[in-house]
Amino acid sequence: MNTERAGNKALMWTILLVALIQMPHFAVMTAIEILTTEIFPERSLQAIQTAMSLSAMMSVVAGVASAMLIRYGLSSKKGMVAAGVILIAVTGAAAFVLNTQFWHLWLLNIVLGAGLGACIPNLQSIMFDNFDEKMRRFMSGTLSAFINAGGIITSLLGGILVTIVWYGGYLTTLLAIPAAAAVFIFIPRDKKMKSGGAEQRAKLPGGVYYHSALIFVFTIFKYGRDDESSDSPRGGEHRRRGDRRNSDLDYADGRGLLRSAVS
Repeated sequence: MNTERAGNKALMWTILLVALIQMPHFAVMTAIEILTTEIFPERSLQAIQTAMSLSAMMSVVAGVASAMLIRYGLSSKKGMVAAGVILIAVTGAAAFVLNTQFWHLWLLNIVLGAGLGACIPNLQSIMFDNFDEKMRRFMSGTLSAFINAGGIITSLLGGILVTIVWYGGYLTTLLAIPAAAAVFIFIPRDKKMKSGGAEQRAKLPGGVYYHSALIFVFTIFKYGRDDESSDSPRGGEHRRRGDRRNSDLDYADGRGLLRSAVS
């Protein structure tokens, strides 16, 4: 009993340790100004933002791919979490040598996104597999707190490091190294589901797909319109004046997004 409790406690702290590195985007984004003015002045702000947003897009692809690998028995949840944390750490190590070309920026964000996509969803699944209902409720709130705290810590650290080297935000991902060691040591092997021989899968309601698609389309139009206005002289003038009227209208009324799509 004592051994089981010690194992659950070690697993809990391992999950929380990995949670601290799940929001590296804020640390990475601290380099945008220096990238546009000093490192890649020939590149537009939109091009740099696109390169840095690749981590978010790649995390979606990696998340789906990891789910498929686990479903068909080609990998395990622990294996995907370990691979994800390692890729996050590799991003920081690679930043030491891949920091002079624009495609290096693309590559760093792709590797970072792949690591996040493989790690985050499977880590939460491991939490649900190994804890009871009471512990899950405790972990859900605590996990969110650690994720937010990690985002704050890494953004502050990234802001300090970026004053030394532009890729300082990426160096914060080296914090994943001790997390990777903890994953290998303390996360147990996947538990096999007992379903009496018949595999049961929960089906998502159709409304989930509908609202996900709606948010996806609105987000594309929203940021597409913002990028277009920021590249124009008039858009730059409005931004300097702090005029956010159009963006506020887009948030308040989704019909404005639809009108921009057909105009």
